[in-house]
Amino acid sequence: MITAIEIENFKAFGKRQRIELKPITLLFGPNSAGKSSVLHALHYAREILERHNLDADHTISGGEFVDLGGFQSFVHNHGLNLPITLGFEMRRTDDAFLFNLIGQWQAYESEHGAVTQRLTEADTCRVDITVAWSKWLSRPFVSCYAVSVDGQPLVRIVAAADKVGAKIAGLNLKHPVFGPHDVDSAEDRDDEALHLDTIWHAGLMEVAGDAESRVIPLWEQRDALPSFLEDELPIRIGDLGEQAAASVEGLGATTLLATLNLLSWMIIGPGQRLREELQQFRYLGPLRKTPARDYQPPRFPDPARWASGLAAWDILKTEGDEFVSAVSDWLSRPDRLNTGYILKVRRLRELDEASPLMIQLRSERAFDDIDDLNAELDRLPERKKLVLIEQRTGIDVDPEDVGEGIAQIVPVVVAVLSSSARLIAIEQPELHVHPRVQVALGDLLIERASEVPDHGPPPPGLNPAGTLLIETHSEHLLLRLLRRIRETAQGELPELTEELTPADLAVLYVEPGEGGARVKELRIDDNGDFLDQWPEGFFEERGEELFG
Repeated sequence: MITAIEIENFKAFGKRQRIELKPITLLFGPNSAGKSSVLHALHYAREILERHNLDADHTISGGEFVDLGGFQSFVHNHGLNLPITLGFEMRRTDDAFLFNLIGQWQAYESEHGAVTQRLTEADTCRVDITVAWSKWLSRPFVSCYAVSVDGQPLVRIVAAADKVGAKIAGLNLKHPVFGPHDVDSAEDRDDEALHLDTIWHAGLMEVAGDAESRVIPLWEQRDALPSFLEDELPIRIGDLGEQAAASVEGLGATTLLATLNLLSWMIIGPGQRLREELQQFRYLGPLRKTPARDYQPPRFPDPARWASGLAAWDILKTEGDEFVSAVSDWLSRPDRLNTGYILKVRRLRELDEASPLMIQLRSERAFDDIDDLNAELDRLPERKKLVLIEQRTGIDVDPEDVGEGIAQIVPVVVAVLSSSARLIAIEQPELHVHPRVQVALGDLLIERASEVPDHGPPPPGLNPAGTLLIETHSEHLLLRLLRRIRETAQGELPELTEELTPADLAVLYVEPGEGGARVKELRIDDNGDFLDQWPEGFFEERGEELFG
């Protein structure tokens, strides 16, 4: 799962900024400071990895509600000479491999397990992607794709704006995954490491005699981003020259193929994993739409509908009664959001006035043959209708007929409770919502963050259920979270309320500064108090109005 993001030269961000993600991550800051730029970086990264769309405007996960405007619009200060870099750190959350071993990789591991095993046992992996503008091509291209494992660089691909093809220009054979380097003889090294060393040292020299400029060309690759639909990189030994090719082929055809596959997998595997994580990314925008009266969900799920909130209503119509009941509990219970409404799905069957069944029902002997009647009723097409029941009066109302706050909060509850996404970004969940409900939203976030997998509790500050990334201005929401931290430490949590610790909550303040937006984490102690002072002018209005 993604545990940190680094952003450089993208929208509000100039100098590289690191965003550490915790199970609940709150983004605060003035308007136009750069909070949305963090979320937009996720949209852009998905476009890069899933569609190689480097000049993105509308996005898969943002639909019509997120328009990045193209590279010239979102590069920092519109500087076409600035390269955009997005970095993503991932950490495994259980005993599953960090890299997905499938097919030939599983077979390869069983025969040559040393380096492969170390890779699969790695705790963290990082992928950095740099996108630059080519004035020769008048379009952006990926100039660098780099992989690091357990905090150390492993391998990178580079490409130039004025040249065709890419090249592997960095392979860190001193990385711990390749085994010890202070051994007396080659016989003490792992076979995989020796084979990779042979291939690497047979690589081309861009400058004669300069070992630092050794490369392996990838002529069929258009830029530094590998294809994640392929299992192998376009490496051709013949491209290295006759002498180099002869030394490499001395490994034998089977060993050579397996080692080249391993090299490909070291590069492609982490990117594939990041791509899969971002394909699950769910974004809920700040202005949620209310579904039209008697609307029907699309036949196939559309991730872009989350941006408008309509995908939440789709889920309520397609999921089972248990999920609808869970959402309704959060909306209605006095110890939860207490909105005053219960959510129900009515199942309706339509009957043509002139149909034989209607004629039978109107006859005096309609129920003489009840079995046949029931069979006919069962054959009628069923239609689901979502209704909100006002608890005070018991009256059914359509979503369009309730206040704006209810229509805004339902998609937030659905997005948090549904478990298909591991990274959920929500803008302003408190919009149009009463302060009492804003406070209770904190407990909703805590419930999601407290999910524990079957194999046991995760490390502190890491939740396999994923990350909630919340852009907000709500002091009420924050106060509830701080209170729960204090109650957890003091053993005073209300019954059925989940624990929350400082390791589970990140409060990030985004503010403009020299070189672009800056991100500062405001640390919290076990008493729910801030160890760092809030930046001037934020959350000070209450005191000024009360005591000024």
